[in-house]
Amino acid sequence: MQVKFDEVLIPEEKLNRVVAESMDEIYKGCKKKKSYQRFLYRIAVLIGIIILSGSLVISNASVLPVLAEKSSFFKKIFEKVQGESQYGGDYDKNAVQTDGITSETTEDLRFEFSEVVCTSQSMTYSIQITSQKGFPEEAMKESTNESDSEGKWMYLVGTQSADFLKDTIEEENTYDMPFIKGHYEDENTFIGTMRVDFNRYPFDGNEIPQHFIWSLKINSILYPNVETGVMEKLLTDGDLKFEFYVDRQNLGEKIVKVNKVSPSGWKITDITLTPYEMIVNEEYDEANTQKGYEQPDSIREIWTDADGRILHNKVGSFMIEGYNMSNVTVYYMPTPDEDSNTIIMEYIYQENHTDAEIQNYLEENCVSKQEISLE
Repeated sequence: MQVKFDEVLIPEEKLNRVVAESMDEIYKGCKKKKSYQRFLYRIAVLIGIIILSGSLVISNASVLPVLAEKSSFFKKIFEKVQGESQYGGDYDKNAVQTDGITSETTEDLRFEFSEVVCTSQSMTYSIQITSQKGFPEEAMKESTNESDSEGKWMYLVGTQSADFLKDTIEEENTYDMPFIKGHYEDENTFIGTMRVDFNRYPFDGNEIPQHFIWSLKINSILYPNVETGVMEKLLTDGDLKFEFYVDRQNLGEKIVKVNKVSPSGWKITDITLTPYEMIVNEEYDEANTQKGYEQPDSIREIWTDADGRILHNKVGSFMIEGYNMSNVTVYYMPTPDEDSNTIIMEYIYQENHTDAEIQNYLEENCVSKQEISLE
């Protein structure tokens, strides 16, 4: 699959949600964790010797840019943009300064990573992009589209990799590249956040080490043109290269064992809860498939929080900011054909029903449900 950005129309907010909810049917699969030896890259001892003696000569020149970049740029951006983040939360409370080669400059643009929060499920960066000549007017222009009401977007085209991975995301797989969500502070400055999901390719199925190196190369940057409804290029033929030393943080995450099976054979093995997301791990259990639901897509899962509010499913990953996560309920809705699935999604997302009305609809029409305590 290749995304042709010059042909992509900007979707409306409700359509975005329907598409996001539908993606879980594509992505489901068994996730097998593999053990990798931890890679210790810190050079704290070496730095200590430099500080104490002041006389050590470093022969490895590759270390010098890293040390220089670490102190060259640091701004508290999260506190300005975390409310616009794809997954909301108080990132500023847990953010640490980025470490590594964290800024790059082209003829016009300066691209800088400032802070990072890294859980076992994702890492989220705060970013500032500055333009000497100013950003295009059509990029900053306010739109009547509902999808623009939650912030501005920039999409990255390039490659990414990590030292513990075998695979590298190539440029043609742009649908798996991170994107930035934020706002323009003025005509020369854009700030935002970028989330890298460890449950997506190429990270899925791999155990995330306590320490690792993540590399990112950006060839082009795209933005939505609110006037034409298509993607435009902010940067073309770029060669921005970044390398980050990442520490996975201990932020009080919780893993809840579930082992409950849907009528169509999808077993919820466990749920991971971080301060920013809920991750549901599932595997297909054909032996426990109920009669009439042999097809994996014959059931649509709809999740609600403890107050009955719909949780938005992004391929098994859920935003939790503002929700009551003491317990969750998954409703198994029958979808024997495409029309039945469309009816369910339209009722939930496009017909302006109240939370209570939606919960009654789910209770009356589900095949079964599972209530799961997260406390």
